[in-house]
Amino acid sequence: MEFDDVYMLISDPRQVTDEVLRRYYVGITRAKQRLFIHTNSSLFDQSSIVQKREEHTIYGMPNEIVLQLSHKDVNLGYFKSKKKEILTLRAGQKLRYDNNYLYDIKTNKSVCQLSQKIMSELSTWNEKNYFVSDVSIRFIVAWRPKDAPKEEKEYAVLLVDLTLNNNS
Repeated sequence: MEFDDVYMLISDPRQVTDEVLRRYYVGITRAKQRLFIHTNSSLFDQSSIVQKREEHTIYGMPNEIVLQLSHKDVNLGYFKSKKKEILTLRAGQKLRYDNNYLYDIKTNKSVCQLSQKIMSELSTWNEKNYFVSDVSIRFIVAWRPKDAPKEEKEYAVLLVDLTLNNNS
């Protein structure tokens, strides 16, 4: 597909591999009229750019950050016995966060346990004065461990958005 305007946000890659260059090429070749590349990399310095601007403003941290959790951010084993409760929930529904668990507001039952990985990340955010202010369900997905027997049923897994607000 092609578009009149293409905006590319490119952070300085750790390694410039063929795969990285291929992605840039695909993005660049999709522009019909205008191409905007926003980058902190010097990778494009040698190209014939019609107009180049440098921005040196240092921006402060935002008041709100949303973390979109993946399957790596929840304790998947926790969902094994929670399928019935989870299937009563819907995307967009609010949950309550307490310690490393998420609770259904209506029943006050725990429906999700966060992983140690995300708890460590939340601790880092807490040190920067960001705390969980809102939790909403993004997806409810089916999951089964790779090594599970075929006859084992899938689990219902919650993937959520955690909204963090700066309390400064």
